[in-house]
This record gives sequence, C-alpha cells and structure tokens, in this order.
Amino acid sequence: MRLTVWIILFLSVLGPGALLANEPADPTAPRWGFVASRSSGTTQYTLSEEFEHPFHPGTLSDVQSEFEFPLDVVLIGFTAAWDLATRTSRRWGGAVRISTNVTDPSKKATKGSQIENHRVGYRESVAELSMIVSTVDVSFRLTEGERSTLSLLFHYDYQNIRHRLTEFDGWYYDPFWQNGANASGEEPVIEYAIYYASPQIGAAGAFCPNEFSRLALQASVGAVYASCTDNHFLLGRYSQGSGWGLGLNSRASIDLLPGFVKLDWLWAGLTLELFYFHTEGETDRRWYTDTYLPAGTEINNIPHETESFQAHIGVSVGASF
Repeated sequence: MRLTVWIILFLSVLGPGALLANEPADPTAPRWGFVASRSSGTTQYTLSEEFEHPFHPGTLSDVQSEFEFPLDVVLIGFTAAWDLATRTSRRWGGAVRISTNVTDPSKKATKGSQIENHRVGYRESVAELSMIVSTVDVSFRLTEGERSTLSLLFHYDYQNIRHRLTEFDGWYYDPFWQNGANASGEEPVIEYAIYYASPQIGAAGAFCPNEFSRLALQASVGAVYASCTDNHFLLGRYSQGSGWGLGLNSRASIDLLPGFVKLDWLWAGLTLELFYFHTEGETDRRWYTDTYLPAGTEINNIPHETESFQAHIGVSVGASF
C-alpha cells in the first residue's frame, strides 16, 4: 500500500512536465523528482552499567550491553532543488530531500552482553523498521568559473528510526553462578526508537563538463542531538535517554540535466550519500513488571552511546519547471 501511494505521487509530479513547451530548460530552474535508494549500515546503542557482585556485597562489576540495529532497506521519496535568488545574482540555492523505507531489513538485529570484558550473552532477532530520512541544503555561491562553482553550505539532517524486534535466538551465561543455557522464542522482544537532528556547515562544489551534465560534491560537519527510547518487553522495562555528539555528511552526485534527451523537461541523477552520527548521554530506566526487578524500580543516569554509519546509493528522475 505504501509503495502504491508513492508511485501515484511520483506520477503526479512528472505529469505536468509533459505539457511544457519544447524549449531548452534552464539548468538552474526548479527541479522536482522521485528518488529511490538503497540504504546500508547500522545504528548501535551501547549501555554501560555497574552491577553488584551477588557474593560480595559492595563490590561492583562493569556490565555493557550493545544493540546493533540493521538499516539495509530500500527507500523511496521526493527531492526538490531550486534557485532562491534573482536571475541577476543566482548566489543562493536550496535543496530538500525526504524518503521513507518500503522494505524491512534483510539482516537480523543483535545484542551482545559483557561483564568485566567477558562475553556473557548474545541474541539475534528479526527486525521490522520504520524510517524517515530528510535533508535540507542551503548554499551560497562563493566563486564561479566557466564550468565550476564553489559554495558555502548550510546542511541539516533529520532521521527518525523505529525498530520492532520479534523472535529471538541466542544464549546466556552467568559467570557468578557458572551456569548458562540457550534461549529462543517468537514473542516480541524490543521496540527501539531514535531520532537524530544535526545542523552542519560545509562546502559544496559543482563541475559541468557540458550543458547537459553536472558532477556535484559536498561535505559538512556539525553537532547532532539524539533522543532514544527502548521498551524491552522480555525484561519488562522502559528506558529513555538523550545525548549530543558529532554529525557528518558527504554527498556525490552525477546529474543529467534537462535537454540530455528530446524530452527537454526531464532530468535524472545518480547519488551516493554518507551519514555518520555519534552521541554520548545518559539513560533513565524503569521496570514496569516484576520479571527482573520489582515493578516501579528506577535506575537513572546510565551512561550510553549511540553510533550510526549509513551509505545511501540512489537514482532520481523528475521534471524541471
């Protein structure tokens, strides 16, 4: 159903282009289009806690839990780019892109646990994903040659990622009691949600070997804020945390501009975009069942880290007005 809706919207964007006059389109004119991309990468969520030794009260042991959520999905969405300035200056430009996934990850989510650097558990789960990726670019042209430009870039990333894990298969080992077992099941495991907001600054360059094609490169760096929630059904607990860190973005695209075929309103492109986010913060945790600790128990200010690396390879096609 989601894919059908996007196809209908895509056709509504391209349809008006067929009615345009057969005059060469302005390469700097507003462009609207449809983009399909393949995402690969992961989001990692790491919690570091201290656990009291069961046989030696007052002695604390370091416990670390690391979740890895897959992001290998197909995304579809829209892209738009336009010139914000007058015809005489043409120094300002902008672009907006927004996509959502139409498939679930083919890889499984994993969780690994360690106590004092000794592996004590591992689990794999089937992942369902809902993901929104959006970017906004505003550029100010600094220099312009005969076929090239260099611009100051203001870039903003927003991502909303929600995983629901079902089924699990793994093992655990208790080093204190020296026992362990395999564990598996088909019930829901975790709902994990995180969003990233990252304002960045950087540079963008473009080179046009001819009037119908363009190579564009951009890179930016800035701060990133992440907020995440974790509803762990198996352990009956809910966690919520946030943190600040570093955000990076880089993008390379090859565009075939209007006029490269007889349909002078049509443009197409091939893009590779990389995202990197790393944050550190604290998490508050509360148990709502008696599965592990008494319901109502709270543990606050647990240190955590999030890290996400993503590569998106996409193709786009659309109309220039």
